Amino acid sequence: MTDKNFYRQAYTQILQSSTPVLAGRSGEVVESRSWKHKETGAQASLYGAVPWSGRLGDKKDDWELVDQGWTIFWPDGTVGIGKKPWNTKSEAELYLSLHPTFKGMGSR
Repeated sequence: MTDKNFYRQAYTQILQSSTPVLAGRSGEVVESRSWKHKETGAQASLYGAVPWSGRLGDKKDDWELVDQGWTIFWPDGTVGIGKKPWNTKSEAELYLSLHPTFKGMGSR
């Protein structure tokens, strides 16, 4: 498998496993996850390019998915509100109950 196909397949698997399907107009509370390098502690978003380069010490096996709290997945595909995830699911649910539709990157 070429590097290009490997990365495309990895990205597709990540999105399929982490992106909920929404039926309504409101957002959905989801776990906030990111890639974390096992040795350096560097973190990277699930929604960008894969963080590993393929070089020694920077292969896929050197990275792991970690939970970092709770956030909102909006029907238009936006994840979060532009701020740090909430520590608990109930905090995120409270925000969503007060702001049921996405109106841009507002404050909490």
